[in-house]
Order: sequence, then structure tokens, then C-alpha cells
Amino acid sequence: MRPDRGRRADDEEEPASPFGQDRLGNNTESLTLITGGPNGGRVAIIDGYDVIAVPIHPAHGAPARLFGIEGLNPEAFASGLVYVRSERRFYFGLQAQADTLWATDDAGAALPPRPITFLPGFDPATIVSVEGMTVLPGKGSTPDRIARALYVGAPGPEGTQIEVLSLGGVVEREIRLGPPLDGPDTYVLGLAFDPPGTFVVTCEDASFWRVGLDGAVVDGPFTSPELPMLEGLTRLGNGRFVCASYTAGRLFGLGSTLSRMAALDREVEIGVGLSRPFDGVWDAPAGTFALVGMGRDLADVVASVPVSLDAATIMMTLDGPRHGIARLPDEDMFALGRLTPPFGIDIFGRGGSRQGEIAFANVTGLPNRRVAALAYIPSSHQFVVGLRRLPGTAWLISRTGNLDGSFPLPASSGALQFIDDGGAGHLGFWAPPTLFTLDLEGNVVDTKTPSTAGLVHPLGYVAAPGGRFLLIDPNSSQAVLRGP
Repeated sequence: MRPDRGRRADDEEEPASPFGQDRLGNNTESLTLITGGPNGGRVAIIDGYDVIAVPIHPAHGAPARLFGIEGLNPEAFASGLVYVRSERRFYFGLQAQADTLWATDDAGAALPPRPITFLPGFDPATIVSVEGMTVLPGKGSTPDRIARALYVGAPGPEGTQIEVLSLGGVVEREIRLGPPLDGPDTYVLGLAFDPPGTFVVTCEDASFWRVGLDGAVVDGPFTSPELPMLEGLTRLGNGRFVCASYTAGRLFGLGSTLSRMAALDREVEIGVGLSRPFDGVWDAPAGTFALVGMGRDLADVVASVPVSLDAATIMMTLDGPRHGIARLPDEDMFALGRLTPPFGIDIFGRGGSRQGEIAFANVTGLPNRRVAALAYIPSSHQFVVGLRRLPGTAWLISRTGNLDGSFPLPASSGALQFIDDGGAGHLGFWAPPTLFTLDLEGNVVDTKTPSTAGLVHPLGYVAAPGGRFLLIDPNSSQAVLRGP
């Protein structure tokens, strides 16, 4: 399919892409079979904020965007999706809003949300995540029900449970998974009902299992070496299945025995293959953005992306997820913050070879927390670092790993960038919806409120030459270039 091309905010409107403008990659979360209405027989995908319909048979046309869920005002993103034929509705599970059933009609018009009534003794505050959803078809006078996978945390037992709800949002059953899926290390992502009485679940380790209605494991694991970690799963009307990973942009087919069935595969690639870009920096020698994200194979990468946003070239493949990136121009190297312990900053050469580190545990006086924002001041050879759960403070760390001081930030959290203005430079601090300009001592010298049109959660910010900058919504991999 045609890659979605980026556009400047002040450019003329481009022809509409099949999946929404300016998306760099897929963010596939959940699948459901549409069993009625004008798109009956197609598989619906929630990918970013887009609901996409995919024909099961390629002769029936290409995948097409049905609608967006921006009208549901998601606080984060949708990770669950199910279609209920009896009501001609799509229901959604929204992260950070798991105490409510969110719904649209066939055309995507938002419907009144339905608050969930939980079983006595269950604390919805323990819900860490809501994942796959499926419908349990009713019989005769018995109405349809919805089942959804939840990961719940402390203070109760940690792990995945399946929750069965009425269409009115009343929880009727909680099904805890039996061994070996009963521990905190099992994270269920996809969920499908397989009549007459089993669920099929996909786990974070790319395994499939059949589970009874009592939670006991019936069969499994089933695995396929060509399948990555899978987010979405749904059963087709003929007893076969399709599943999807977060980044691949492809539906993978499975037979009724959960063996691979490549004839059912369907391509749904979006953009240039860079998913969930969150951080970036301007790479002056290349004249491109260096963006941190995920490749189609789920690998954590840094990719070179031109201002046109119509290509992505992998610069380096990382050994795990990172948060924050800065360029060290005098060394032509890149610094990336560690997302997991031991916390600190790793220094990489242009080709991805690791050239050094700053371990925060060895920096006297610095709280040992993970990087939340990162910039580098070339003139003073200092990193400017925001730390998680320490709001409103920027820490100055020398290139040699000493704490040089700190200064207050004008907002509790945001993205930091060093901006080369031909002199000493200054800092850009993006705390949506405000873009602050700071001098190198942290004083606010200017504020702007740029347009965020087309972006639901524009958390990412990357400065470019000439006063331009990139705003990014990682939940949809959307990026828009702003500025003169």
C-alpha cells in the first residue's frame, strides 16, 4: 500500500490516505469479526485510533479505514475491541479507563458509555491493563455477553483474569486462569471465544492456549516460529483464526487447530514501518530526524526519517526499549536513556556500537531513576535530564558523569531538546499544549501554543532547524511537522 506521507501544517491538503494522515507505522492492538451491518464478514482492527476493516478474502477489496475513535476522548489508547451483532455496536476497552464500556455504532458515532459494575470485593484500581475482548453469543432468550482479559495487580494476586460482562456493563463472572497461566509472569493479550465452551488466548511470549470457561488450561502451548508477540486475535466464522502483532501490519492466519495457515494472511501495513516513535533528535550531518521506535519485527530501533516523513532507514537496533535520545555533535554519537535498571545513559556510535555509559548509581547526589527526558548542551558538555517521578526538575550531568546542578522546569513533565541557534543555543521544553523556550540556565524566555490538530496525545517533540519541529503521538505513530 502507499506509504502515508507526512505534511507540513501549512501545506495544502494531501489526498486522504487509507488509514489517516501522517502515520509512520502500525499500532495494532485488538481484532474482532464484524458479524453484521454493512461491513459484515470483515475483520475489524483497532490500530492507533483507527478502526480498519479487512476483507477475509482478497477478492473482496483492500483494507479500509472505517472511522476513528477520537470522539470517545481516550485518555490513552484502545487495547480491546469487540463487535456485538445484536446491538450493531463496537465496544472498546480503553487503557486508563477500564471501569467503563465504551461504544460506537456501525459508522463510528460515539454512544453513551456504560459504567461497569464489578463483583463485590473487586477493586477496579487494581486493574493494570485491559486487553483482548470477545463476544459470548446468546442463545434464545439469553442475551450476548462480552468477555475481556484484564491484568490485575497488587494488593491482590497478580495475573490475568477473564471477566464476563452483560451488555449493560454488569460483571457476572471473574475467571482466574489455571496453571501454568496463573502467575504474575503470564500476560494475556489476545482473547477469542471458540464454541462451544473454550477461550483461545495469546500470551506475551507468542504462545497460544485453549482455556475452559472455568479458567483451566485445556491444551497448549501452541507456537509458530514465524509469529512474533501477538496483540490481537479473533475467530472467523469457519472456525479458523487470524491474529496480529503490534507492529507487523499483517494479519496472520491460523487453522482451527491453531496451526499456521498462511493463505489467510492479509497485509495491513501503515506508513514507513516505524511504530510508537516517542523520542527523537535532529541529526544534522544526515539532515534527518533520528527517531526512537519499533520496527515491523518488534525490534527497538533508532531510524533515520526525512523531513518528508515518507521513509525510514534503520540506523541502529537496540538491546531493549529506550526513553530519551540526544546527539553529541562534537563526537558524532548518540545518547539514549535506559528504560529499565540499571538506570543511566548509554552512548552509541552512529552504527549502533555502544561506546560508553553513565550509570546513575555512580553519580553522587543524583536520584537513581529512569530517564524521562534527555538533551545535550554541546558548549558545556552537559546532559539535561528529566527523571521519572521527580516532576518539575532538570538535572545537569557532565559528560564525565558528575552532577553539576539542577534547575526547575516550568511544568511537571515534558520533552526536552537542545536547539542550535547559531550562538550558545537554548532549550525547547514541550509540555502539551505549551512549548517553552528556555535559556541554558532554565529561565523561560518564550512560550507558544502550537496547533496540535490531528493529534490526540502529542507527547513527542523533536526540534528541527529554522524554527520547525515535529510533534508525535506515539499511540498512533502519527507525526506532523510544524513551524515556519
